[in-house]
Order: sequence, then C-alpha cells, then structure tokens
Amino acid sequence: MGFPIKTLAAFNQFWGWGKRACELYGFAGGFLGFVSLTTLTFIALDRYLAVIHPFENQPRLQSGHRVSKFLLFIWLWALTWSIPPFFGYGSYRLEGFHTSCTFDYLSTDVLNVLFNAGMYIFAFLLPFGLLTFCYYGIVHKLQTNKRSLRSLSSQRTMDRLRAIRRHQEIRVVRISAILVLLYLMAWCPYAMICLLALIGKRSHLTPVVAELPVVFAKTSPVYNPIVYALMHENFRTELIKYPAFKWLCFCLPKKRSVSVGTTVLLTSSQQASSSTSTTQELLVNRRSEQF
Repeated sequence: MGFPIKTLAAFNQFWGWGKRACELYGFAGGFLGFVSLTTLTFIALDRYLAVIHPFENQPRLQSGHRVSKFLLFIWLWALTWSIPPFFGYGSYRLEGFHTSCTFDYLSTDVLNVLFNAGMYIFAFLLPFGLLTFCYYGIVHKLQTNKRSLRSLSSQRTMDRLRAIRRHQEIRVVRISAILVLLYLMAWCPYAMICLLALIGKRSHLTPVVAELPVVFAKTSPVYNPIVYALMHENFRTELIKYPAFKWLCFCLPKKRSVSVGTTVLLTSSQQASSSTSTTQELLVNRRSEQF
C-alpha cells in the first residue's frame, strides 16, 4: 500500500489527499512496520529456543494456542505505538519532499519528544537487541555443531538422519537471518533520523536527508521474494513453472540428493532383515542338531 501511494504522489510532486489521509497513511505505515519487526523478533526467539533448547521449548512454542497469543500480543504492541498520535501524543506529518507521511520527529513539543523517545527505545532498540542476541546465539551454536555435520559418514544411521534434519533447520535459520538483516537495513535509516531529532540535530534533517529513509523503507517488501527465489529451492521450483520466471532456471542449482535418508533407512532395513534371516537359520540348525 505504501509504495504505490508514495509513487503516485511523487509523480504529482505533492500530497493531494488532505490531512486525514496523511494521518491514516502514516498510521498504516507505522503499524505494519511495527508488526513486521515484532513478528521477526518472535520468529528469532522461536528459532533461538529451537536450536539452543530444542527439546525443552519447541513443542510449547509451536502449539496453536501459544501462537495465537503471540500474534495477539504483536498486534496490540504495534497499536500501542501507532495509535497515540491520534490522541495528542505525537503526530503524523508530511516528510521529505512532502509526498508521504510519517511520525512527526521534528516537533519540539514535550509530549511529542517523549513519545518519539519511547517509540525509539521500545519499538526499535528493544527488538533490535533481541534479534542481535538470538541470531548471535544461533550462529555460535551452529559453529560448534560444524564438526558433527562434517563427520556424517562416520556416524550411525539415526545420527545421520538427525544431522540431516539439523542441516535443514540451519538453512531455514540462514534465510530468516538474511531477511532480518535486510529488514533492519531498510528501517535503520528511519531510526537514525529519529535519533538525530532526539539529540537536537534537526538542522541536519534537510528534505533530501529525510527522503532517503522513505525510499529504503518503502522498498523493503521487495527483498523477501528475491531472497526466497535465490535461497529456497522449493520456492524456485514452483516459481519457474510460470513463463515470466523461466529465467530462474539459469540460477537454479542442481537439486541435492534427498535420498540420503531413504538410502540409510533402506540399508538399515536390509541389514535388519538379513540379520533376522541369519538368526532364523541358526535357530533351525540348532534345532536340527538337537534332533
């Protein structure tokens, strides 16, 4: 929603929908931005607990009732920081080249400054700190598990299957970490603008400087499908079925053999059957000797 309206206003070279539409536009951008960042934070917490404490926490986090509570909290948390401007705590105003609207970070009103400071600390720095902590812990844990992944050939059957499953989880974590990094790259300029205003450097916030964060933030939804197309094999396989995305065939690597687990299972079952038949033959021979 944000990018098409922003593009249309940029072609017109002014915001032509009035103050109320500006406030609604700013509210939608802020609310959905907070929902995205908080959702990524909860995903990072879930991945952290799944990797660091897989047996103690994962079943509880993946229950439908618990997920519903998390989603409700995420939306209420986003509303907490996007509704106050409608009641006099902060405000929404035109930004940059006056072709889009966001929180008023230029006003020196006491309530406005306090609101912006709280929003900066609790709605950005806190999730950012949790994301950093979680993915640092995940990366550190994965580094310690590299040796076990490299010694697949020397492990037993069940250990191999467990390590293969672990490798698949690592791929999911990598994709999630890249998406989080790109999201933060898109929204960090907004946070820097807010910080400059809070420390009294408003004179540095020229229209050009204020416009740059808008461009980064409005293009953030474009990153996700690109990352999935480049890194997720199943996503690419489904996407190239459409004529417009046939070019992905050239960057689609050869599929990794997924029959490793199956081969291991077949081998183990064959070994089990052969050992069973051998045992049965020995029992028959012993009985014949007794007679």
